[in-house]
Amino acid sequence: MESPIDPLRTAGFAGAAVVTLAVGAFAVARGFATDDTGGVPAPISVPAADSANPPASGPAGSDQSGEVVEVAIAGFEFGPAELTVPVGATVVWTNEDNVVHSVVSNDGSISSPPLDEGDTFTFTFDTPGEYGYICGFHPAMTATITVEA
Repeated sequence: MESPIDPLRTAGFAGAAVVTLAVGAFAVARGFATDDTGGVPAPISVPAADSANPPASGPAGSDQSGEVVEVAIAGFEFGPAELTVPVGATVVWTNEDNVVHSVVSNDGSISSPPLDEGDTFTFTFDTPGEYGYICGFHPAMTATITVEA
């Protein structure tokens, strides 16, 4: 004779699955990564600027060239991904995605706060060089700005 299925235990299991899926979907949407054990999502760290290497920029508006260049963050990409600007140019990143992004240079000289949809981050480049950068929440998003004298 078959034993009846306990509806409360079955409902509890289904509820746990729904909660797990909801937490996983939230984590992906907000730029979190899961640890190797499949446990609770943990935020991806965004490196802070290194005090031994001061930023390559002064405050926005102190630029010498006066050029302002827009970079869109859309579809999990920086656009344009390759950009050349003169010394003193100001770059304005705008997050057009409905998930959080950030701008973090490989050398730590540029580090934006988390950018929600519609948020902008502005940086003025006062020093020539090549600045590779990523999204601190989605490291596969990469781009480069070349600053020429």
